[in-house]
Amino acid sequence: MLIYSFKKKFTLRINDLELIKSLKTMVHPGRIVHFEGTDNFRDLGGYRNEQGKEIKWGLIYRAGKLSQLTEDDHEIFSALQIKTVVDFRRHDEIAEFPDNLPSSYHLNYIHLPVVSGVNGLSIVEDLLRTGKKPKNINGEELMRKANKYYVSKAREQCAKLMALLQNERNLPLVFHCSAGKDRTGFAAALLLFALGIPRETILEDYLLSNECRNINNNLKLDKLKDNASGKLMLKSLLEVKRDYLDSAYQEIDMLYGSVKKYLEQGLRLGYKDMDSLRDKFLQ
Repeated sequence: MLIYSFKKKFTLRINDLELIKSLKTMVHPGRIVHFEGTDNFRDLGGYRNEQGKEIKWGLIYRAGKLSQLTEDDHEIFSALQIKTVVDFRRHDEIAEFPDNLPSSYHLNYIHLPVVSGVNGLSIVEDLLRTGKKPKNINGEELMRKANKYYVSKAREQCAKLMALLQNERNLPLVFHCSAGKDRTGFAAALLLFALGIPRETILEDYLLSNECRNINNNLKLDKLKDNASGKLMLKSLLEVKRDYLDSAYQEIDMLYGSVKKYLEQGLRLGYKDMDSLRDKFLQ
Protein backbone atom coordinates (compact mmCIF):
# COMPACT_ATOMS: atom_id res chain seq x y z
CA MET A 1 0.00 0.00 0.00
CA LEU A 2 1.35 3.43 -0.94
CA ILE A 3 2.26 5.87 1.80
CA TYR A 4 2.30 9.64 1.21
CA SER A 5 3.92 12.18 3.52
CA PHE A 6 2.77 15.75 4.00
CA LYS A 7 2.97 18.69 6.39
CA LYS A 8 2.65 18.36 10.17
CA LYS A 9 4.37 14.95 9.93
CA PHE A 10 1.22 13.05 9.07
CA THR A 11 1.22 10.07 6.71
CA LEU A 12 -1.72 8.94 4.62
CA ARG A 13 -2.43 5.47 3.35
CA ILE A 14 -4.21 5.54 0.00
CA ASN A 15 -7.86 4.40 0.30
CA ASP A 16 -7.94 5.00 4.06
CA LEU A 17 -10.97 7.32 4.22
CA GLU A 18 -11.31 7.12 8.00
CA LEU A 19 -7.78 8.43 8.42
CA ILE A 20 -8.53 11.30 6.04
CA LYS A 21 -11.55 12.27 8.14
CA SER A 22 -9.40 12.45 11.25
CA LEU A 23 -6.93 14.88 9.70
CA LYS A 24 -8.43 18.35 9.94
CA THR A 25 -5.25 20.39 9.55
CA MET A 26 -3.73 18.74 6.52
CA VAL A 27 -2.47 20.77 3.57
CA HIS A 28 -2.42 17.94 1.02
CA PRO A 29 -2.81 14.17 1.47
CA GLY A 30 -0.76 13.03 -1.52
CA ARG A 31 -1.66 12.53 -5.13
CA ILE A 32 -5.24 11.30 -4.63
CA VAL A 33 -7.43 13.32 -2.30
CA HIS A 34 -10.17 11.00 -1.05
CA PHE A 35 -13.68 12.36 -0.59
CA GLU A 36 -16.93 10.58 0.14
CA GLY A 37 -18.79 12.48 -2.57
CA THR A 38 -16.34 12.41 -5.50
CA ASP A 39 -13.76 9.90 -6.63
CA ASN A 40 -11.27 11.55 -8.96
CA PHE A 41 -9.89 14.53 -7.05
CA ARG A 42 -6.13 14.82 -7.47
CA ASP A 43 -3.20 17.10 -6.71
CA LEU A 44 -1.00 17.76 -9.75
CA GLY A 45 1.99 18.37 -7.52
CA GLY A 46 5.11 16.23 -7.49
CA TYR A 47 5.49 15.58 -11.21
CA ARG A 48 9.06 16.21 -12.35
CA ASN A 49 9.77 18.02 -15.62
CA GLU A 50 12.51 17.45 -18.19
CA GLN A 51 14.81 19.94 -16.43
CA GLY A 52 14.47 18.09 -13.13
CA LYS A 53 12.15 20.62 -11.51
CA GLU A 54 9.06 19.46 -9.63
CA ILE A 55 5.51 20.84 -9.58
CA LYS A 56 4.73 22.27 -6.16
CA TRP A 57 2.14 20.44 -4.09
CA GLY A 58 -1.12 22.00 -2.97
CA LEU A 59 -1.60 24.57 -5.76
CA ILE A 60 -3.36 22.84 -8.69
CA TYR A 61 -6.03 20.16 -8.43
CA ARG A 62 -8.08 18.30 -11.02
CA ALA A 63 -11.41 16.65 -10.22
CA GLY A 64 -14.78 15.24 -11.23
CA LYS A 65 -18.10 16.82 -10.31
CA LEU A 66 -18.34 18.30 -6.82
CA SER A 67 -22.12 18.10 -6.42
CA GLN A 68 -22.21 15.39 -3.76
CA LEU A 69 -19.62 16.60 -1.28
CA THR A 70 -20.56 15.82 2.32
CA GLU A 71 -19.93 17.90 5.42
CA ASP A 72 -16.79 15.88 6.08
CA ASP A 73 -15.75 16.52 2.48
CA HIS A 74 -16.23 20.24 3.06
CA GLU A 75 -13.73 20.08 5.90
CA ILE A 76 -11.17 18.40 3.65
CA PHE A 77 -11.88 20.84 0.82
CA SER A 78 -11.49 23.81 3.18
CA ALA A 79 -8.23 22.39 4.54
CA LEU A 80 -6.85 22.47 1.00
CA GLN A 81 -7.48 26.26 1.08
CA ILE A 82 -8.78 26.25 -2.50
CA LYS A 83 -9.69 29.74 -3.71
CA THR A 84 -10.90 29.08 -7.27
CA VAL A 85 -13.15 26.41 -8.81
CA VAL A 86 -13.21 26.15 -12.61
CA ASP A 87 -16.16 24.14 -13.93
CA PHE A 88 -15.96 22.77 -17.49
CA ARG A 89 -19.45 21.23 -17.44
CA ARG A 90 -22.33 22.25 -19.67
CA HIS A 91 -25.24 24.33 -18.35
CA ASP A 92 -27.57 21.29 -18.27
CA GLU A 93 -25.04 19.25 -16.28
CA ILE A 94 -24.75 22.01 -13.72
CA ALA A 95 -28.52 22.45 -13.55
CA GLU A 96 -28.90 18.78 -12.66
CA PHE A 97 -25.84 18.51 -10.40
CA PRO A 98 -24.73 21.94 -9.13
CA ASP A 99 -21.45 22.03 -7.22
CA ASN A 100 -21.95 21.67 -3.47
CA LEU A 101 -19.07 23.76 -2.16
CA PRO A 102 -18.21 24.91 1.37
CA SER A 103 -20.03 28.09 2.39
CA SER A 104 -17.64 28.81 5.25
CA TYR A 105 -15.39 31.01 3.09
CA HIS A 106 -15.47 32.84 -0.23
CA LEU A 107 -14.76 30.77 -3.33
CA ASN A 108 -14.23 32.15 -6.81
CA TYR A 109 -16.44 29.96 -9.04
CA ILE A 110 -15.78 30.25 -12.78
CA HIS A 111 -17.89 28.48 -15.38
CA LEU A 112 -16.08 27.63 -18.64
CA PRO A 113 -18.44 25.18 -20.38
CA VAL A 114 -16.95 22.68 -22.80
CA VAL A 115 -19.27 20.75 -25.11
CA SER A 116 -17.71 17.52 -26.38
CA GLY A 117 -19.83 17.30 -29.51
CA VAL A 118 -20.40 13.54 -29.14
CA ASN A 119 -22.96 13.44 -26.31
CA GLY A 120 -21.17 10.57 -24.56
CA LEU A 121 -22.74 11.31 -21.17
CA SER A 122 -26.28 10.85 -22.48
CA ILE A 123 -25.25 7.62 -24.21
CA VAL A 124 -23.93 6.27 -20.90
CA GLU A 125 -27.18 7.27 -19.16
CA ASP A 126 -29.30 5.64 -21.89
CA LEU A 127 -27.22 2.45 -21.76
CA LEU A 128 -27.64 2.17 -18.00
CA ARG A 129 -31.35 2.93 -18.18
CA THR A 130 -32.34 0.71 -21.10
CA GLY A 131 -29.50 -1.79 -21.33
CA LYS A 132 -29.60 -1.36 -25.10
CA LYS A 133 -26.48 -0.63 -27.10
CA PRO A 134 -27.02 2.17 -29.65
CA LYS A 135 -26.74 0.96 -33.24
CA ASN A 136 -23.89 2.09 -35.48
CA ILE A 137 -21.94 3.66 -32.60
CA ASN A 138 -18.43 2.62 -31.59
CA GLY A 139 -17.56 3.74 -28.07
CA GLU A 140 -13.81 4.03 -28.60
CA GLU A 141 -14.26 5.93 -31.84
CA LEU A 142 -16.68 8.23 -30.05
CA MET A 143 -14.07 9.03 -27.39
CA ARG A 144 -11.35 9.61 -29.99
CA LYS A 145 -13.69 11.99 -31.78
CA ALA A 146 -14.41 13.84 -28.52
CA ASN A 147 -10.71 14.39 -27.86
CA LYS A 148 -10.15 15.69 -31.38
CA TYR A 149 -13.10 18.00 -30.83
CA TYR A 150 -11.57 19.46 -27.66
CA VAL A 151 -8.61 20.82 -29.61
CA SER A 152 -10.84 23.43 -31.23
CA LYS A 153 -13.88 23.56 -28.95
CA ALA A 154 -12.05 23.65 -25.59
CA ARG A 155 -9.30 25.97 -26.80
CA GLU A 156 -10.69 29.20 -25.36
CA GLN A 157 -11.62 27.54 -22.07
CA CYS A 158 -8.13 26.11 -21.66
CA ALA A 159 -6.62 29.49 -22.54
CA LYS A 160 -8.69 31.10 -19.79
CA LEU A 161 -7.62 28.39 -17.33
CA MET A 162 -3.95 29.14 -18.10
CA ALA A 163 -4.59 32.85 -17.55
CA LEU A 164 -6.31 32.18 -14.22
CA LEU A 165 -3.39 30.06 -13.06
CA GLN A 166 -0.97 32.93 -13.63
CA ASN A 167 -2.75 35.07 -11.03
CA GLU A 168 -1.58 34.33 -7.50
CA ARG A 169 -4.95 35.42 -6.07
CA ASN A 170 -6.65 32.44 -7.76
CA LEU A 171 -4.48 29.80 -6.09
CA PRO A 172 -4.92 27.08 -5.02
CA LEU A 173 -7.25 26.21 -7.92
CA VAL A 174 -9.24 23.14 -8.90
CA PHE A 175 -10.62 22.53 -12.39
CA HIS A 176 -13.21 19.85 -13.06
CA CYS A 177 -15.91 18.38 -15.30
CA SER A 178 -18.34 15.51 -14.56
CA ALA A 179 -16.07 12.46 -14.36
CA GLY A 180 -12.80 14.41 -14.22
CA LYS A 181 -11.32 12.31 -17.02
CA ASP A 182 -12.06 13.74 -20.48
CA ARG A 183 -12.42 17.54 -20.56
CA THR A 184 -10.39 17.77 -17.35
CA GLY A 185 -7.89 15.21 -18.66
CA PHE A 186 -7.33 17.21 -21.84
CA ALA A 187 -6.80 20.46 -19.90
CA ALA A 188 -4.47 18.75 -17.42
CA ALA A 189 -2.37 17.31 -20.25
CA LEU A 190 -1.92 20.78 -21.77
CA LEU A 191 -1.00 22.31 -18.43
CA LEU A 192 1.54 19.58 -17.66
CA PHE A 193 3.02 19.98 -21.15
CA ALA A 194 3.34 23.74 -20.57
CA LEU A 195 5.27 22.97 -17.37
CA GLY A 196 7.67 20.73 -19.30
CA ILE A 197 6.43 17.41 -17.94
CA PRO A 198 7.40 14.45 -20.21
CA ARG A 199 4.63 12.90 -22.32
CA GLU A 200 4.85 9.52 -20.60
CA THR A 201 4.30 11.19 -17.23
CA ILE A 202 1.38 13.15 -18.69
CA LEU A 203 -0.07 9.86 -19.93
CA GLU A 204 0.33 8.29 -16.47
CA ASP A 205 -1.63 11.15 -14.95
CA TYR A 206 -4.27 10.86 -17.67
CA LEU A 207 -4.70 7.10 -17.14
CA LEU A 208 -4.87 7.47 -13.35
CA SER A 209 -8.56 8.32 -13.77
CA ASN A 210 -9.19 4.62 -14.44
CA GLU A 211 -7.80 3.70 -11.02
CA CYS A 212 -9.58 6.53 -9.24
CA ARG A 213 -12.93 5.71 -10.82
CA ASN A 214 -12.54 1.93 -10.75
CA ILE A 215 -15.13 1.26 -8.02
CA ASN A 216 -17.68 3.66 -9.49
CA ASN A 217 -17.15 2.32 -13.00
CA ASN A 218 -17.48 -1.31 -11.90
CA LEU A 219 -20.79 -0.56 -10.19
CA LYS A 220 -22.10 0.77 -13.50
CA LEU A 221 -20.64 -2.10 -15.52
CA ASP A 222 -22.26 -4.65 -13.20
CA LYS A 223 -25.65 -3.35 -14.27
CA LEU A 224 -24.90 -4.67 -17.76
CA LYS A 225 -23.23 -7.94 -16.72
CA ASP A 226 -25.62 -9.97 -18.89
CA ASN A 227 -25.15 -7.71 -21.91
CA ALA A 228 -21.64 -8.32 -23.26
CA SER A 229 -21.73 -5.85 -26.18
CA GLY A 230 -23.41 -3.14 -24.10
CA LYS A 231 -20.90 -3.66 -21.29
CA LEU A 232 -17.98 -3.41 -23.70
CA MET A 233 -19.28 -0.15 -25.11
CA LEU A 234 -20.01 1.25 -21.66
CA LYS A 235 -16.48 0.38 -20.53
CA SER A 236 -15.00 2.28 -23.49
CA LEU A 237 -17.02 5.37 -22.50
CA LEU A 238 -16.30 5.19 -18.76
CA GLU A 239 -12.54 4.75 -19.06
CA VAL A 240 -9.67 6.66 -20.61
CA LYS A 241 -7.11 5.12 -22.96
CA ARG A 242 -3.80 6.15 -24.45
CA ASP A 243 -5.26 6.46 -27.93
CA TYR A 244 -7.96 8.84 -26.71
CA LEU A 245 -5.28 11.34 -25.70
CA ASP A 246 -3.21 10.46 -28.76
CA SER A 247 -6.19 11.48 -30.90
CA ALA A 248 -5.99 14.96 -29.40
CA TYR A 249 -2.24 15.11 -30.06
CA GLN A 250 -2.80 14.02 -33.68
CA GLU A 251 -5.42 16.73 -34.17
CA ILE A 252 -3.09 19.31 -32.64
CA ASP A 253 -0.24 18.22 -34.91
CA MET A 254 -2.49 18.41 -37.96
CA LEU A 255 -3.84 21.89 -37.16
CA TYR A 256 -0.83 23.52 -35.46
CA GLY A 257 2.20 21.36 -36.14
CA SER A 258 3.04 20.61 -32.49
CA VAL A 259 1.69 20.92 -28.94
CA LYS A 260 4.17 23.75 -28.33
CA LYS A 261 2.74 25.73 -31.25
CA TYR A 262 -0.78 24.96 -30.07
CA LEU A 263 0.04 26.44 -26.67
CA GLU A 264 1.58 29.50 -28.29
CA GLN A 265 -0.96 30.11 -31.06
CA GLY A 266 -4.12 28.36 -29.89
CA LEU A 267 -3.90 29.18 -26.18
CA ARG A 268 -1.92 32.41 -26.67
CA LEU A 269 0.76 31.33 -24.21
CA GLY A 270 3.80 33.45 -25.04
CA TYR A 271 7.26 33.04 -23.57
CA LYS A 272 6.45 35.38 -20.68
CA ASP A 273 3.28 33.43 -19.88
CA MET A 274 5.16 30.12 -20.00
CA ASP A 275 7.87 31.53 -17.74
CA SER A 276 5.19 32.86 -15.38
CA LEU A 277 3.59 29.41 -15.08
CA ARG A 278 6.91 27.68 -14.53
CA ASP A 279 8.12 30.23 -11.99
CA LYS A 280 4.87 29.88 -10.07
CA PHE A 281 4.51 26.12 -10.03
CA LEU A 282 7.97 24.59 -10.34
CA GLN A 283 10.65 24.21 -7.71
